[in-house]
Parts: sequence; structure tokens; C-alpha cells
Amino acid sequence: MGTTLLIVAASIVFSIGVAVVVLKQAGVMGPRKKVLASGVAGQATILGVSPTGTVINEINYVCKLQLRVSVPGRDTYDVETKETVAITSMGALVPGTQVSVKVDAQDPTRVFIDWRAGIVPAGAAAAASAQTPPSTGDLASALHDRSAAANIPQGSAADLLRTGQPATGVLKSFADTGNTPRSLGHTVAPESMDDPLYVMTVDLQFAAGTPPIEGTVVHRVPRAIVTSLRIGMPLNCAVDPGNPTRRFAINWAVPAAPQAQYPTSKAQSVNL
Repeated sequence: MGTTLLIVAASIVFSIGVAVVVLKQAGVMGPRKKVLASGVAGQATILGVSPTGTVINEINYVCKLQLRVSVPGRDTYDVETKETVAITSMGALVPGTQVSVKVDAQDPTRVFIDWRAGIVPAGAAAAASAQTPPSTGDLASALHDRSAAANIPQGSAADLLRTGQPATGVLKSFADTGNTPRSLGHTVAPESMDDPLYVMTVDLQFAAGTPPIEGTVVHRVPRAIVTSLRIGMPLNCAVDPGNPTRRFAINWAVPAAPQAQYPTSKAQSVNL
């Protein structure tokens, strides 16, 4: 009995020790609280994001972030730091995203993101002029009402595939709207005018090892591919880096390699 209790106690102590190490690595413990309270306020631009492989409570990812930091009285400089990022925020943290930071006055390499101040997505000015994305109700009604589908804001898949950020996707669901580019009065290549338009839900992943986000898109599907659609189908995609969770396109011309399954969060997008 005594040996069992000793083993249990040792396991608890070990688990607590591991948790403390993980939390320190994530910046939850240590100087973070002090710097956020009394550090020098500044701005930073995200240059890169890479997960460390550590996950807290299955929804918070410990990531390495490369930042270009600007604070009053100091030249702009680059630094790498670690932050705990919620899975729902991962899709927004792309190169070019701007964040508010607090910097240790004595050690400028100690930089912590002040999440309470919000973030400014890359290309936010361009995104602000974009049309408001459709509601879930709009997408659902498009399955049964052609006029509803005609009123959904639509972007150009060709433009996104040419200029967007590459992403890989996994098809989660799909449903024929009963519409085509011709029936809605859209102008596409002549051979594509009668291709069906589908409501499609896709898991999007921007880099290996990063958690995906879920998007819903009204998208043209080539007639030759319709019979091949299936849940779990890998897709080659491109996203608007200024608004990655709301605008993406599928590249039907380039087959994608299979991907592993992973957890998701939700977003919406409409393109043709």
C-alpha cells in the first residue's frame, strides 16, 4: 500500500514538473505577466510562424514566432519568441500580420504579444474594402433557391490561384446548388459555363505541422471531376493572405497528395 502511494505521489510530482516546464516554454509563467504589465509598448510584424509540437489542452499551440519589432527610441529589430496561440487564431497569423507587443525595458529580446490589443491582419486595408461574407443561412438557402445563390458575393478563383498563398485542403462535405455559372449570369471560360456550382466545406492547412481552419465555399466543379468528389478528398488551394479564412480557391487542374486528419475550427468563404 505504501509503495503504491509513493508511486502515485511521484507520478503527480513528475506531471506537475512537466506542466511547469511546458508553461514556462509557452510564456504562461516566468516574465510574461511582468512584462505585459510594465514593459515598453510597441508594434511587431510577423515574419514567420512555426509550431513547436507542444499543445496545451488540445487547443493551444506553442509556436515560435519571428517578429520585426518597433518600439519608441529604438531601431527596428528582428527577434524570435515563443507564444501560446489558440487554434482559432492560427489561420490569421501569417507573414505580414501586425500585433501589439510589450518589450522588457532591460532585455529587448523579451518580447510578448499583447493579445488583448487585437491583431491587424496582413493586407487589412484591402480586406476592409471587400464585400461582407455570406452567412451560414445564405449558403444553406443557396442549395434550394437560385436567386439566393445569385446574391452571394463571389470572387475570382483564377485571380486567387494566380496570386494567393498556397494551401492544402481536405474536402469535408459537398452539395450541388443546382446552379451553374451560366444560370447565374457569371462569365467564365466557355467550356466551364455549364459546370455545376457546389457548396463545399474544406479543411485548409497553410504549412506542415500547423492546425487547419475550416472554410465553406461556393465553388465551380468541372463536370469531369463531379463523379470523383468524396469526403476526405485532398485538394490544392490558394488563399488570400490578407483574409485567409474568408477567401480561398481550389485548383482542380493540379491533384493533391493525401493528408492526415486533424482538428478544425470554422470560417466561411465564397468564391467561384
